[in-house]
Amino acid sequence: MLKSTAASLELKSPLLKGSKKITVDEAFEQVGGFGIFQGLMTLSMTLNKCAAVWFLAGFGMYTSDLNYECFSDGIWSKCDKQTICSNPNSFTIRIDETHPDFIKGWQQEMNLMCTDRSVIQWMVIPYFIMTGFSGLLFRHLPDKWGPFKTLNIFMTVIVVALTSCLLVPNYWVRMMSFCVVGLCNVKNSATYMYMAGCVHQRDKSVCYGIINAYDCGSCLVIGLFYLFISRDYFPLMQIHIGLTFLSIIIVNMMQVDSPRWLVATG
Repeated sequence: MLKSTAASLELKSPLLKGSKKITVDEAFEQVGGFGIFQGLMTLSMTLNKCAAVWFLAGFGMYTSDLNYECFSDGIWSKCDKQTICSNPNSFTIRIDETHPDFIKGWQQEMNLMCTDRSVIQWMVIPYFIMTGFSGLLFRHLPDKWGPFKTLNIFMTVIVVALTSCLLVPNYWVRMMSFCVVGLCNVKNSATYMYMAGCVHQRDKSVCYGIINAYDCGSCLVIGLFYLFISRDYFPLMQIHIGLTFLSIIIVNMMQVDSPRWLVATG
């Protein structure tokens, strides 16, 4: 991040007579403090920071083992997947969709019933590996390009990757989608940098708190959705991608970079 904070820099104010200088925070005060622009930025940066979080937080749910019933002697009865997978051609099976733990997800889409759990987990593990590489490879970009350009580029790539992950029920496509999203996680740094540059010093903690509350509340949102709205993961992830796309639209509607970054870079 920038070595000198824009808050400590001085600006010549066109609103004041003479050569009096003001800080960035004083400039925010003169134009109204926390206004519509800052509110929209808080919303957009919250959605930017949490792009893909519903995919990650819900991964264990929509890839969880299902309950099955086997047809034998004219009746359907409960059977475990170990029995089925030991001789899959010997059974007529169906998923027990009345079970309280049932969630319609990737187990059905990708026929993962007999796939080892560790293999399933490897779909998402590359996300965390590539997040580390994202910091190593792209950490300088928010300072060099500015947070506005950095967010636009990386968030666009993330939306494409998440859409592919949702619409293409293929193991390798979904693994690569998580790889790409992880590699683009420098957007997290750009998000906080943008937020810090668009609000008064006193408002930063509240804005950061909103971002973190939304992030941490993802599991609660997903759980409530499955309990009271639908057991199908697909519409939930459609909403998530839609919100992520909305965040890009809001940023581009403003067409302005972080004031602090603009001051710091001259």
